[in-house]
Amino acid sequence: RGASALPLHNKGPPPAAGRSRRPPKQPRRPAAARVSQRALMAAQVDTAAAAPAAPPPPAVAAVCVVGKKMEPLFFRVYESHAGREAYLQNLVVCSLDVVEECVAARASSGGQDMYLGLLAPIDAFRLYGYATSTQIKFIAV
Repeated sequence: RGASALPLHNKGPPPAAGRSRRPPKQPRRPAAARVSQRALMAAQVDTAAAAPAAPPPPAVAAVCVVGKKMEPLFFRVYESHAGREAYLQNLVVCSLDVVEECVAARASSGGQDMYLGLLAPIDAFRLYGYATSTQIKFIAV
């Protein structure tokens, strides 16, 4: 009488109706499919090693050096954006107002940091600025 009152196993409550404790087994693919997948992976590795990867686009599209009187002294567009030179030059000229504001704010706060940071995100480009102690500014697009 006492032995029948003890549980035979201690696995917790039984699963809910329609649910099993283990996930269902995935059907195993035939051996020919496994071999062809291995051959395909090996072929991909061989072609990847043979063909050189294309270099990533440059991080900087254009650079501009601006003088004390806010006149552009130097402007260069890199080859990957050669067709957009006028557009990039326009972006730099439009950002000169932001550069003036940042330089004035740094001077009034007494900050010694010359990195102006992100000036403006425009379209797919971001403009960053740096001002030297001699009032020469660098803008990178």
